[in-house]
Amino acid sequence: MAPTRVPNGRGNKDSNGRQGTPQDDGFRVKVTTRFIILCLLSCTLLAYAVGKIARLILIDGPHQQLALIHEQQLSSLGGSYELSSTGNSRDHVMKLPNPVLKNKPIPNTIYTSMNFDTSRSSSINSRWVVVEESDSPPQILVPGTNQTCDADNVETCSSCSRGKEPVVIESSGEDHEEVHLPAGQHLLMDIRNVQSEFLASEERLATAMLDVVGDCGLTLLSYHCHGLQPSGVSCVGVLLESHVSFHTWPSQGVVTLDLFTCGSQSLLPIVEAVERLFGVPATSDGPETVWAYKVRGFGDETSAELADLFTFPIGTMTEYKKEIISITKKTDDIKRGRIDVYDVLRPTYQTFESYKRSLQNDNSYESQYKEIFQPDRILYVNGVLQSRRSAEVPYHEALVHPGMFAHDNPKRVLLLSCGGGAALREVLKHKTVEKVVMIEEEKQLVSITRELFPEYSDCSTNQGVASANCFDDSRVEVIYSDIFDWAEKENKGYTGDAFDVIILDDSYYVAGPAEYGDFTSLVSKMISDRGVFVAQMGQAPNLNLPSAKHSVMKNRFDFIESLPQFGFKSVVDYEEGHLGFSKPWQFVAAFRDYEMSRTNWFSPISHMDLVISQRIWPTKSGDSSLVHFDAATMQGYSHPNRASEVVFCRTHPDSTFCPEGHGFDPERPNVPATAFDVRASTLGENAGRGVFANEEISQFSYLTLDDAVHPVYFNPLCFDLVTKMVAKLGHEHKIQIMQFYSLYYGHVTSFHGRQESTVDSNRMCFLNHGCSGKSNLSMNLTVTESFDGSEIPQEFLRIQYRHGDEYNPAAERFPTSLTHSSPLRDLKEGEELFINYLAAVNANKWKEEIASLRDQCNGALGDVTAYEREK
Repeated sequence: MAPTRVPNGRGNKDSNGRQGTPQDDGFRVKVTTRFIILCLLSCTLLAYAVGKIARLILIDGPHQQLALIHEQQLSSLGGSYELSSTGNSRDHVMKLPNPVLKNKPIPNTIYTSMNFDTSRSSSINSRWVVVEESDSPPQILVPGTNQTCDADNVETCSSCSRGKEPVVIESSGEDHEEVHLPAGQHLLMDIRNVQSEFLASEERLATAMLDVVGDCGLTLLSYHCHGLQPSGVSCVGVLLESHVSFHTWPSQGVVTLDLFTCGSQSLLPIVEAVERLFGVPATSDGPETVWAYKVRGFGDETSAELADLFTFPIGTMTEYKKEIISITKKTDDIKRGRIDVYDVLRPTYQTFESYKRSLQNDNSYESQYKEIFQPDRILYVNGVLQSRRSAEVPYHEALVHPGMFAHDNPKRVLLLSCGGGAALREVLKHKTVEKVVMIEEEKQLVSITRELFPEYSDCSTNQGVASANCFDDSRVEVIYSDIFDWAEKENKGYTGDAFDVIILDDSYYVAGPAEYGDFTSLVSKMISDRGVFVAQMGQAPNLNLPSAKHSVMKNRFDFIESLPQFGFKSVVDYEEGHLGFSKPWQFVAAFRDYEMSRTNWFSPISHMDLVISQRIWPTKSGDSSLVHFDAATMQGYSHPNRASEVVFCRTHPDSTFCPEGHGFDPERPNVPATAFDVRASTLGENAGRGVFANEEISQFSYLTLDDAVHPVYFNPLCFDLVTKMVAKLGHEHKIQIMQFYSLYYGHVTSFHGRQESTVDSNRMCFLNHGCSGKSNLSMNLTVTESFDGSEIPQEFLRIQYRHGDEYNPAAERFPTSLTHSSPLRDLKEGEELFINYLAAVNANKWKEEIASLRDQCNGALGDVTAYEREK
């Protein structure tokens, strides 16, 4: 290459613009191809050298130092590594197992991956599924054990699976179809107090993961693990069904695991296997596991998957839960298909640390009161919470004693589906009981309860029971049969001795519309004329529930409202909120004898306390055998919950007391007692005094409301006592004055059973009867004294005895002292106020009462006037 002078072919001009001689003005350089290639190569090599040096200084050097520190930590924790033949400490070769398919082709899948910066990973390892031929048949894992057996012998394997469905490794074509449903099972597990060496070893962890997958009968396509800095391992396995993953913290002894699978195959049977494979104990105390099991997606979820068991404890990450028993019965009867018992710590009230301290004998508070800190034991049937040890006493006391005390003398008691024995224990506390018959469909459930819940049938502390176990009492007869089959087979529809109290502890007969009609008919044949029927209804309604016709509880309300059709004169409901359920529980009591049962039901606290002390057997130490139930509790049961009233009135808006309700309208004026005078009645001198308005009064007003809420009340027991004392001591005794006062100045009703009286505490006690339908106050009755009296009219029976209104929570909650606190129309100044006495007379003396009022309206001397003139 050489420069060459190149003429431009033109002459130069001088300063005057004249043409000069030609001369050279530049050079041309010739570059060969070889030169260009050599320059490019030189630049590339130089750039590579600069980059390599920079990487060694800025990246690889620090990384080698971190890796060296990590390897030293792994060595101290017992990590299993082999050095390569090169001797390079960074060149480890891990002994990770391959996922294996035996006698099965690899599923058709598309593998896609994307790798990111992994400079912070001390190791990266992946394994893919391989096929292994074997002459042995596919295996089945026996849940809860290390045993497997051949898939060809499923029946033999099932016998050792504790009732659970065996997990088959090889799936059928139908199973593969199910895998594609948008639903699955999700198992989450956290384990602590695990050996740090195990948590740092990718080989051991990967082996444990493959064993878990094998136990589930799943197909592992591949898995990928990263050893992290400064410690810890993260692995994820890609399943044909979904995924499995875990992460470890070796220094803290913790591993968290996540397993999700599509389809309906339960993962519960492998919880114990995961604990065994991943919970390598670090100390003698052993590992501690927190786990939860979820049903995910939008598949065809069964009722069991959405029931209590899958909410708590299975679906909740609790500190402690242990499966005691799980039995699945292959039967067409859906009522008793599955039985589960779990021991759990109640999250709000108990901690695992307190529980562990209670197991020590270190004189700590927890060790001295072990029973407080022991796990709760819960029974589930078909996934639905049936009973729990921590709340069984208030539950069974609420189920049994209200109905038992509503009867004066319960001797024969029938228990339906009360198989646990706790209801029997409570019934045997009553001294009056002579015979108890138990009808239980599931003998196995009774056996399980007696074994795992022995306190339910423990009568050893009851003075009135000779046997330590309630089932062994001579008064008890247990029959294992369907209720209908027993009644039909043994008694041809039941024609035996009637029962005083019948108690049902099974909502199955309440929930199904095809069952309750036949069932209530059967109950009506078995119960005595003065009998009491009690049943638990399930979760209590709330204020947001629609009318019964549009409610998920429709069948329940239909069942309750069907009871009067079979001879029950009064039906009431009550609630209890201390039963261990997530919401308050509702019970129903139905009475064949209106007067006796309602009188007992509404007994004042002092009287109920006396009855309890007289009837209930004390413990052998002399204490009360009742724990939760007492007179004050019974008074709380005597009136239904507000939600019952609201739902009832949404269903029957025109029913008695629903249109007005029982609340006070703050916009409605109240007319004080000073707006009324007492003077001679316009009915004549024989009618005595009357009450008159001193001003015009609107129909939409309250009358003397401040005084009306403070009446003088003679409850049925008090009213009955006064009547008996007069009969014994004679009419000349001063007690007769009290009787006259309650009868003729008060309003006699039977709202709460037998006759009671409510006397106004102000001048309204002088109200007169409105003859010929002239009443302008209180209830608007159509019946008057002109009625012939041959039979008692329905409207009277509806007011006094709730005929046609046997179940009416609104009426039960209405304050009866306010029945005449509102006028029926506008009142004029100077107008006399009248009520219809026929709304408050003695039903047993209907003819005499109506004849007496007829005579008084015709001018005869009134009872009050006659008494005052006599005195």
